Amino acid sequence: MKKIQWMLVLAMLVIGFAGCKYEEGPFISFIPKTERVGNTWVVNTAVINGTPQSSIDGFKKMTFFKEGACQIIWIDGTTEKSSLGTWEFTEKKDAIHIDVAEELNAAKTYVNDWTILHLKEKELKVTYINTNVAGGKDTYIVTFEPAV
Repeated sequence: MKKIQWMLVLAMLVIGFAGCKYEEGPFISFIPKTERVGNTWVVNTAVINGTPQSSIDGFKKMTFFKEGACQIIWIDGTTEKSSLGTWEFTEKKDAIHIDVAEELNAAKTYVNDWTILHLKEKELKVTYINTNVAGGKDTYIVTFEPAV
């Protein structure tokens, strides 16, 4: 009987370590990744090039639909705009590939890979690199929470 208990503990540890895909966890989740990503997200915290920010310029919210579509709501001046695209996990399922082919901010499209640091039902933390207006690269670390 004790042998079976030890085997169960060992199996749980193996499953737990196999499920620990992201830098900040979760250690294990029984909710599929697609279910956890599928939500409407707003920025909770953002750090750009190591500096905390209260928001991301123009970004309002993003919806990831479980079927692979996505929608970005953003502000252009004082006008709220919406753009549609697609999302999918990268091959290793450690990042989300986003492709918004519609115009964003004067003819820019948005294609990027967001490396997942933390993925829970009520929190999505990612890091990614964006090209800024001057042509340089900015490193973002963004924590999202579900929109209310």
